Amino acid sequence: MSRLSVLFTSLFFCLVLAFPFYANAHFGGLMQGKVMTSESSTPGNLRTWDTSSNFVLQGSNANSKTDSVWYEFNGVATINSYQLNRSPSQIEIVFYDSMDQILWSSTTPSHSGGDTGKVSIPAVSNVKKIMLNNIYGAGITLYNFDVFGEEVAVTKPTPPADLKATLMGEQVSLSWGAVNNATSYHVRRSVAEGGPYTTIATNVTSNAYVDNITSGSTYYYVITAVNAGGQSANSNEIAVSFTRNPTLDIVIAEDEVKVGQEISANVMLRNVVNIYAEDFTVNYDNSKFEFIGFEEVLGYKVYNTPVDQNGQLRFIVASQGQEYGITGETTLLKLKLKAKAEGMAKVDAQKCRIADTQKEFDLPADDCGEDSLLIEGFFDVNRSGEYTLLDLAIDAYYYGQLASSTPTSYNTNQSGDERILEEDLQFIVTQLLENNNYPLNM
Repeated sequence: MSRLSVLFTSLFFCLVLAFPFYANAHFGGLMQGKVMTSESSTPGNLRTWDTSSNFVLQGSNANSKTDSVWYEFNGVATINSYQLNRSPSQIEIVFYDSMDQILWSSTTPSHSGGDTGKVSIPAVSNVKKIMLNNIYGAGITLYNFDVFGEEVAVTKPTPPADLKATLMGEQVSLSWGAVNNATSYHVRRSVAEGGPYTTIATNVTSNAYVDNITSGSTYYYVITAVNAGGQSANSNEIAVSFTRNPTLDIVIAEDEVKVGQEISANVMLRNVVNIYAEDFTVNYDNSKFEFIGFEEVLGYKVYNTPVDQNGQLRFIVASQGQEYGITGETTLLKLKLKAKAEGMAKVDAQKCRIADTQKEFDLPADDCGEDSLLIEGFFDVNRSGEYTLLDLAIDAYYYGQLASSTPTSYNTNQSGDERILEEDLQFIVTQLLENNNYPLNM
């Protein structure tokens, strides 16, 4: 062997001993010469690496979060083994598909460094992205990483064409032309023409979708096609105008109350745009209710003096400035009633007229709503048939507790709320004072 050959051989072994992690720098796998990308929480810590350099994955001890590094194939890969060369550490290896769903993951042994050699794994298909996560805590030096198998080029699907929409009640039925190389579709929606769009459905495998709508508006839809190569551009946009008739509704929170309880029947205007004045009549069952009065709502004033005419009240209401113009739905006022007799009782709106700044119009009778509730006869706490001081004492004893936790022989829930509180005791005292059979404490 010549002196020059000996010199080169000695130099080679010196380099191997001095830089052991670079000894197998080129693995010859699917990622040879490729660039992996990382984003760290520290500004300026964005790094890339390839097979000729090392890369430091920052850890939680160095930053506020652990670091990751990843690579995304142009197509998709079937992977059956990997090779990793790093400083002593613990790294999580994760394979993802084109929808960012995890296909496979594994964690390297803790504190084991150096070259792993080829590590065989069960074949994983349709791998789009590979990610290495630092779960060690401290910084980790990566000298090399590669995977082995086969990469298949997959072309992104073309955008779906001929998107159509049909409005059916409160549902929008969408259909579009199938894309040959698509495995699924995303349905996207916006309230503004041209977006931005919100994805409302993913992994739709047919070329049709039904969207349930809950509010009146104009909606704009697009569809994207998806396969292992990625997601297509948007389809043509389709607009669907979904409107509801304006309504004046009565809303009562309670389903049932007892005789003597007060309720609030809210008068609500819905499905309107820029309404500033209302003229309507409310009827209530005066055989079951006693009219106590009404409560105005901030921004809306009653400008007439409602007169109770055998259970019928007329209200003329106006907004107090532009900021109180009604778009969508708003409570105009709260009617206060007191239950006075048992049975089903109804409150309904009638003769409804509304106006914007350009015109006024009457609502059809079907769009003037109603609500009802069941009025039950009152039952004293100990079920003796009349309210006495003993009823007050029993509820006072169970004050703060759930009525359902008290003995079933007692009717401790007097106010309609599940927990026994001030309202229950006040209701008992009110009934006690109205009980003519209960002698006064003289």
